[in-house]
Amino acid sequence: MFIESLADLASIALENALLYRQRIHMLEYSERLLESLDPAVVAVDVGGRITSFNPAATKLLGLSDEYRGALMHVLPSEIGWALVLAASGGWHPREVEVTIDHAVRGILHVILSTAVLHDDEQRISGALVVVTDLSAVKALERNQRRVEHLAIMARFYAGIAHEIRNPLAAISNFIAMLPDRFDDPEYRDTAVRLLPLEVSRIVRLADRLRLMAPSEGGKLSDVSIAPLLHDIVAIHSPTSHEQDVKIELHCPDNLPKVQGDPGQIVQLFVNLLRNAVEAMPDGGTVTIEADHTPSRIGAGSVVVRVLDEGTGVDPAVRAKIFDPFFTTKPAGTGLGLSICREIADFHRARLTLVPRSLVDGGTIAEVEFPCIVSDSLPT
Repeated sequence: MFIESLADLASIALENALLYRQRIHMLEYSERLLESLDPAVVAVDVGGRITSFNPAATKLLGLSDEYRGALMHVLPSEIGWALVLAASGGWHPREVEVTIDHAVRGILHVILSTAVLHDDEQRISGALVVVTDLSAVKALERNQRRVEHLAIMARFYAGIAHEIRNPLAAISNFIAMLPDRFDDPEYRDTAVRLLPLEVSRIVRLADRLRLMAPSEGGKLSDVSIAPLLHDIVAIHSPTSHEQDVKIELHCPDNLPKVQGDPGQIVQLFVNLLRNAVEAMPDGGTVTIEADHTPSRIGAGSVVVRVLDEGTGVDPAVRAKIFDPFFTTKPAGTGLGLSICREIADFHRARLTLVPRSLVDGGTIAEVEFPCIVSDSLPT
């Protein structure tokens, strides 16, 4: 009996030793796998203390060995909140794009996903987060936008050459006939009637192009949006009333300032307002809204929306509305919205046109300006 008991104990000890060895191998494999991952991985326990992280987390989040056991408030707040939500069982963020503030690289775009950790009894023992740096992807997107912008400008300049060539050709033909038909009354009457029209076409085109140029010296100044919008509404309301269109303005006076060229910003909103009025031939109301959108990092933005009650933009042409010389108006030049886009890009603003309502129609033109950092909070 003694020998049998001893043999059983030896068998159990050997089995435990093998299980322990397998567990050690699994832990070593997990650690090597964790270290080889490109995304940053951080694990915390239910008390919110950091238990482990990989080298990628050291590079991306600035963690070092001294942070093991530290509370997770040392992490960027977006990552900390994601871990709290996951550990509490309330919500498990998956592939959520956020921005974090890197000490050296500034604002970074990342994607984060979380998972809940359980112990042997399936109780929640903590959570982990996987953070993927999107800097390379965002750089590619910026380059793609730049290539698209250059392609648009190439078409734009080709269109300009075409638009100028037409009236110049007409003027040139009249001048060529001048020696032979100078005394011809019909020729003189036609020249007097048509030449000013052709010259006017060139002048109007030149004026439109001038609006796309930055202010003299390319210098920007601090601009208050609210007074500009009040002036625009005051100037254009009488003309709009004649077309049975009412203009309503909802704009706080203490909006943060933006950096820009006041003349160009006025032209931007005048063009958008004109488009909104022209979209309602039967009358209606154009609403202009402005507000400040704060940001946890940075100064936030000033957002201005021009809302009309027209028929909306045909989905078939929505992708072309910012292209130079594209127009759905019989007498349009096709430069209005392309100039608006150029002005917005010059001011590092974002211009979008979206449907106001799929049922009732209408369009929302939204312009989002970055605020001046020192003026981001109203006083």
